[in-house]
Amino acid sequence: MSDESDSERVLKNEMFEDDGLSLDQIDELFETFTLFDKDYNGALSAKELTVVMHSINMHPTADEARDMIMEGETCDDKLIDFPEFVSILARSAMSSQSRQESHRKQLVSGSNFAFESLADESGFITSKSLSRALNKVNEKIDENEIQKLIDESSIYRFRCGNKLVLGKQDFNCLLESVYHFDLNQEEEENSEQTEQL
Repeated sequence: MSDESDSERVLKNEMFEDDGLSLDQIDELFETFTLFDKDYNGALSAKELTVVMHSINMHPTADEARDMIMEGETCDDKLIDFPEFVSILARSAMSSQSRQESHRKQLVSGSNFAFESLADESGFITSKSLSRALNKVNEKIDENEIQKLIDESSIYRFRCGNKLVLGKQDFNCLLESVYHFDLNQEEEENSEQTEQL
């Protein structure tokens, strides 16, 4: 980090407060910006922007980088200075985060639909309900074999009568290895947000 006065940091904070970045993040971006400003003109070309973004694990195409510059530049010189650079990266990160959130919501919705399709009237996936669903897609598996799978997969140990069944939480846990995030936590957060509205 560079040696700068408190007033410079306050000015920098005020300058970038709308971008939602901390002073430390801004400092890191400045170091990255100056590192890739190969011609030391205080601005980045589309090519330099692409290299910078790849270095911070963002991967725009050359056309996307040119579009970002066109969107972010204020001087029509086809270059971006540091404030424009920060604004572009903040928008790009928010856009990426928004796409990820949308994808997660689709996965949660899909898992809810799949669970409801497999569960019986008790609200659980039983060996009988899973056997019926598998038969519909021409998968013939003995109900006893299915019960063994359920017994091995049941984490929360829900029971219907004397048999273990899969509840929504069990089902979500099984899908976590596919989706690579905690569906149960995601559902809790979604329901909390809905309650706040």
